Amino acid sequence: MTPKIKTIELSRAIKRKLEKNSMSQRQAAFECGVSSSTLSRIISAKGLPDFENIAKVCDWLNMPYANFLEATEDCVVFYEDQDKLEIIVALINGDENLAPEDRRKLIDIFIAAYDGFARVQNAATKV
Repeated sequence: MTPKIKTIELSRAIKRKLEKNSMSQRQAAFECGVSSSTLSRIISAKGLPDFENIAKVCDWLNMPYANFLEATEDCVVFYEDQDKLEIIVALINGDENLAPEDRRKLIDIFIAAYDGFARVQNAATKV
């Protein structure tokens, strides 16, 4: 299932920045790298722009894309600066194909292996 976009919140964020910077939609569209009509549709919350255009607007807003995603049961959002080990542990914990005790064992094995490889890598870079 594709996550839904919070179009109203995205629209409000754009409008706030336009007002704060006394900027026209056309100027903002140019800065975002999207067409004026695309930005207008996003602002009016009509239709659903594609991921690439939303990502460009979010970059322009200096806000994470995830801020504008509706939470759904089958949608998990991770942040780019989030620890990779945390992400993997969260994914294993969310796997319903594994029994809870098997999830814990797999996480323990993975963390031990990860720590071992990280120590080897760190030692190799110091040499």
